[in-house]
Amino acid sequence: RLEAMRSLVERHTAQLRSYSEDALNARVARGQSTPRHHDGHVILITGATGSLGCMLLARLASDPTVHQVICLNRGGHEARQRQMDALKERGATLSDDVWKEKVTVFGCDTSKPYFGLTAESYTEVSHHINKLQLPVLTYHQLYAVTHIIHNAWPVNFNRTAASFDSSLTALDNLVHLALFSATRNASDHRPRRIMFASTIAVAGRYPLYNPGAGAAPETPLEAHITGAFGYPEAKWVGEQIMFAANKLFGSGEQPLIEASSVRIGQMTGPEGSGVWNASEHF
Repeated sequence: RLEAMRSLVERHTAQLRSYSEDALNARVARGQSTPRHHDGHVILITGATGSLGCMLLARLASDPTVHQVICLNRGGHEARQRQMDALKERGATLSDDVWKEKVTVFGCDTSKPYFGLTAESYTEVSHHINKLQLPVLTYHQLYAVTHIIHNAWPVNFNRTAASFDSSLTALDNLVHLALFSATRNASDHRPRRIMFASTIAVAGRYPLYNPGAGAAPETPLEAHITGAFGYPEAKWVGEQIMFAANKLFGSGEQPLIEASSVRIGQMTGPEGSGVWNASEHF
């Protein structure tokens, strides 16, 4: 079990190291730019149709310091309607003006390099999409991102850690995007923030190994501390990816990124609608 977890960490850390040249480009671009003040935030969220995702979207889109919220969801051209339906179901509301001015929803595959948004595929589909008057996303449009929240994750406690690999790969790709953002917006010397939605089950066996110690510390934990099933094991790997990203790209006087993880517990239904995910509820 522990060897499999550490093997995943090694493979994904190696993937982060392959971004070293992109990080160097970002640092060179910064060194050649004059820093200037940047107001507002552009926030990217994955998994915005889930319980937490809907509430994050509603809260952030209503924040006056946020200029734009970009949701990268599964699915194709219907992604925006699915997002609107999810918000309504969970009792989260956004005004029409906020929807039009601040929220952009796209369907793509975050586990693919550049989220599958290559120049070739964009050329092939853009004419068809424009005829339908739907928003078109290119990878370059994401370079303005200042904050990233990776919240997309299958909630399934019967799967192995390795089966969550596409979600971990998406985390690698989001780190890559943050480095591109730091390069293309070199005058903005703020580190790109990346937050990973982890789980308290990463600390699930902490009381067993530390009886009477009280609350689990908000620090890196060893692999054997996690709950002994695939979901928290993979989340632990995600946390390790964030630690590795900080070590590789978040050090020095001007860090390129600032990565963090939040260990989240069970989500109940929100005030108002009270809607739970049925599978989690039962």
